[in-house]
Amino acid sequence: MHCDLLCSQSAFFAAALHGQFAEGISQTINLPDVEPKYFEHVVVWFYQQRLDDDKFFFKDGKPTYFTLLDLYSLADRLSIEGMRNAIVDRIAILAELTNSVRVTGCG
Repeated sequence: MHCDLLCSQSAFFAAALHGQFAEGISQTINLPDVEPKYFEHVVVWFYQQRLDDDKFFFKDGKPTYFTLLDLYSLADRLSIEGMRNAIVDRIAILAELTNSVRVTGCG
């Protein structure tokens, strides 16, 4: 059941677990370079289709864009399109709410 969920939402997991790679044979994937605090967000995404814990995306009352970009990078690496889109939406919303990204005209 968990495998089906992963594979239905991620081309990375589908290729690794259904292919002839060692991961497909062992049904185990190791991601030693991925911090657990980021992978927890992937798990929440798979099961709830949402980004979890707004506190994670703020520090001292300001958006942590680099954290969101790191999470986006992981979602991109794992080919989780819905999560990538949700992260981009969250960045846009935070930028609008906090007026932290400004575009100025030429002149």
